Amino acid sequence: MRFPDMSSAQFRPLGGAGRRHRLFAILAQRSTRIILLTGVMVLACLGLIVDDTFSLLRPAWTAPRHAATCAAPSSSAPASGPVSPLPKIHLITVATEAKLGFCRLAKTAFANGWDLTVLKYKGSNSVGKMVKVMAVADWLAGNKDTLPDDEIVLMVDGFDVHIQRSPQEVVADFVALDTPVLYSAEKTCWPYIERPKDVMTEKCNRAPQSTLSADIYGPKTDTKAVIHNTYGRKTTRPRWLNSGLMMGRVGHLRKLYESMAEDVLSGVRDLNDQEMAADRHLEGTYGIALDYASRLFLSADRSLDDMVLMLNDAVPGGKPLMTNKVTGTVPAFLHYNGEGKPVQDTWYPFLWSSQGRHACNVDASAGFTTDQGKVLFADACGEYLRRGRV
Repeated sequence: MRFPDMSSAQFRPLGGAGRRHRLFAILAQRSTRIILLTGVMVLACLGLIVDDTFSLLRPAWTAPRHAATCAAPSSSAPASGPVSPLPKIHLITVATEAKLGFCRLAKTAFANGWDLTVLKYKGSNSVGKMVKVMAVADWLAGNKDTLPDDEIVLMVDGFDVHIQRSPQEVVADFVALDTPVLYSAEKTCWPYIERPKDVMTEKCNRAPQSTLSADIYGPKTDTKAVIHNTYGRKTTRPRWLNSGLMMGRVGHLRKLYESMAEDVLSGVRDLNDQEMAADRHLEGTYGIALDYASRLFLSADRSLDDMVLMLNDAVPGGKPLMTNKVTGTVPAFLHYNGEGKPVQDTWYPFLWSSQGRHACNVDASAGFTTDQGKVLFADACGEYLRRGRV
């Protein structure tokens, strides 16, 4: 896969005060500084400026309007020569209602050519960690006749995920990784950091090392040890499993979710889906691997400084894509976990499908599949559409 040349576009930070006229009197200058400081603090609260925590950059160019139909971008040049058939992929999530976060997930899914299946829609009033496990386990078990073992299922969190690449590219990348099950990787050893210190130390340290270069962040790479009840550091390599983004071959996922469902029903574990999956990763079972380079998945917590909006010039007509400037990859799925949650509203307008939202409309027939049948996107998310929020 070819990725954008990181030097091919120019960027400028969000926000920032301009120069003040030199003829201001000293008193006026001081008053102006106070006003500016107040304004900057307000903007910071809104997540609209760049600082040591939020390093989102905005392109200095104006994004062109897209065509009336939403066509998914390609993050790489077209392949040449014969192409082997790719397995079918199924995108699923668990969401009991159409909140704003869900509607943005659905919008970015449809814009990029995905079909979406929603489990527990209009069902239980709570979407707890165990509801997710049981919902996926039941869905996999109940579709044995229609889900062959070699097909792929992709599970994403329902309220804090955006999509920016097509299913064809995602399947091709997953097949190239040659692993039965893939989870997102993150920089914090959660939830083990909240366990007793002896458990935390043993499990956090037992996690396989990241495959990224040992000096990828320079001399500060991995210099902070795992500390009890303390989140990771921006210069820590992603090393620990995050369950907000996951995909795998159906046959392996059935066994994995059957195992986790047994734990839920028996009460053996303390009922946290991420910890159950992480335990199995440490045990080396079910073929679980992690996406350390964010080739497909990005866990935004402690990784905001790694990301930049890039104009993809690898192919003609390339669109702006959130790019990991550290690894040079274009993750297909952006998961706003941890400190990433406040920037969902900030990043969403800069996704290619949002920049053209006035001209790039979701087809009127677009909808998602639920246990009760198809639900039209316009019906589920009409209020947010009318208010221009998706």
